Amino acid sequence: MSRIGVILSVVALLLVAGFGCSKSCPANFAGEDCKSCAPGFYPAGDCTIACTAAETCSGQGVCTADGTCTCFDGFAGSDCTQCVNTLKTGPGCDECAGGNFAPPECLHCLPGYFPENDCSMYCTAEETCNGHGACTDEGLCACYESFGGPSCERCENPNMVYPECVECKAEYTGPDCSDCLHPRMALPACDSCRPEFIGDDCESCATNYFPADSCVRYCEFGETCSGFGSCNSDGFCECEAGHVGGDCGSCENPNLQAPECEICKPEYTGIHCDLCTNSHMGLPDCTHCLGDFTGDDCELCINPNKSLPNCAACKPEFIGPDCTICSNPYTALPECTDCLTDYTGEGCKEYRYTDLSAGDWHTCGLHPSGHVRCWGFYAATQPAPPSTKFTDISAGGEHTCGIRMDGTVECWGMNVLGQADPDPGLFEQVAAGGFHTCAVRPNGLVKCWGSDSFGQASPPGFAFTRIAAGRFHTCGILLSGEVACWGKDNYGQASPPESIFVQLSAGSASSCGTEENGYADCWGDNYDWNDTYVGQSNPPSELFAAVEAGSIHGCGLLQTGFIQCWGGNINFAGDHVGQAIPPDGKFLHLSAGREHTCGIRVDGSMECWGSNEYGQTLVPSL
Repeated sequence: MSRIGVILSVVALLLVAGFGCSKSCPANFAGEDCKSCAPGFYPAGDCTIACTAAETCSGQGVCTADGTCTCFDGFAGSDCTQCVNTLKTGPGCDECAGGNFAPPECLHCLPGYFPENDCSMYCTAEETCNGHGACTDEGLCACYESFGGPSCERCENPNMVYPECVECKAEYTGPDCSDCLHPRMALPACDSCRPEFIGDDCESCATNYFPADSCVRYCEFGETCSGFGSCNSDGFCECEAGHVGGDCGSCENPNLQAPECEICKPEYTGIHCDLCTNSHMGLPDCTHCLGDFTGDDCELCINPNKSLPNCAACKPEFIGPDCTICSNPYTALPECTDCLTDYTGEGCKEYRYTDLSAGDWHTCGLHPSGHVRCWGFYAATQPAPPSTKFTDISAGGEHTCGIRMDGTVECWGMNVLGQADPDPGLFEQVAAGGFHTCAVRPNGLVKCWGSDSFGQASPPGFAFTRIAAGRFHTCGILLSGEVACWGKDNYGQASPPESIFVQLSAGSASSCGTEENGYADCWGDNYDWNDTYVGQSNPPSELFAAVEAGSIHGCGLLQTGFIQCWGGNINFAGDHVGQAIPPDGKFLHLSAGREHTCGIRVDGSMECWGSNEYGQTLVPSL
């Protein structure tokens, strides 16, 4: 026997002896090849999900290949225990979910249940509404007329007898049972006396109720009669002396303070309270002002120009029958405290000026009204200034010129050489010299008239902004700001420096101007009539607003408002007159004459100094 045969024989013997292998599948698997799921396990190839129709699907579905339930019609949920129709419940989905719904549809309420979508309220006309009402769609009672309450369990009128609700209860009467059967009983219960009655049968009046037969009137000393009267048997107050009124709360004298009636009301005074506390008010009510008074407290005069306390006399500043005239004729209405236009100073006793010009021996000032006032030598040689109104004035040797409101020029005074015969036409500025006059037209060209002995009346054909006329020469500021002069030049008064000027003045034999930097520059004569050096053409190194050239002196208005002068202080005769010694104080304008100087102070008044030989420094006063 070959070896293979032997081995096979041995194996066969072993198998017969019971030493062979028996085949067993893994859990949840079955079949000869163990590749199928055991019954109740899913899905194929996995067999991990257990599912049975009876248990997993609650007997109301079958297991699918993936191990989940497919529910029968009418059932839902993973275990088929839910009803598709939410109105139903129970194992077979054949019961209504709400116990008050009617099967089989479970869409409507059982009889007697409301509302239709809830069925939670039970209501019947006989049971719930006691036969006196009907059930509403909400399950509530709608009571019939005369009945009330949630279940129609009472009468709507509580004074009627239930359940008929037709007759009044025993203690009530009236068409609607709203009155107590006993007229002295009190509502709402009609089981006790009204406040005004007492007694077992309410037969007597309560305290302080009168009269005895009706008890209808309440009366009490302190309350009803204000403490100043007593109650009579009819329940009316009988007032004490001095008190009146149904409650004794008023005073017989209406001007006393109630209810005591012992002292006057605040608006009255006097032993009998028959006078007004405010003497400016009138009876009977002492609340209206007497004829001459006004104001919240009658503290003012109707005529504001009259004085307190009686509003009879005018205030000191007014006169006239109606106090409508200023007692000071130089003050202005309505208050008579402000000065009239042309006046200033204490008591408005000084003339007010807005411009001035000093000539050789006279001075002229321009009032705010436009009128001109002059004084000095002009009185002998010149007529009085015209009544015309002017915008600009200039005083010359012995004549004066001004520009009228219409722009034309008018002159007055000495006219031997035609210096007072102005050229017709319109002008913006005028300058009067010794014996000639020049003026600037609107186009800047200059026109002159009068003496031309040194060419002082023959201006160049340039346009100027300002001009100044001296005794025998004239200067002007060109549009460029430079100065050009013409006329007599024996001392260099017509030979200006090459500077830019903003203001200019021409004297007898010198000229001065304010440069754009505020410093003064003068040119011309520096000596007086005795050939003594006085330096009228050598101004101090100060900042000026304007400078003026006289005959042998010069003065300047400092930018601070004060005045500083230089040069000589004598007149032609050699006497000291002080034309270069200015007063203290601040000024607005300045003008230098031959031997005097004048300035306008900040209040509009004018002050002059220097020679007064002809009254040229004697400023007129009121």
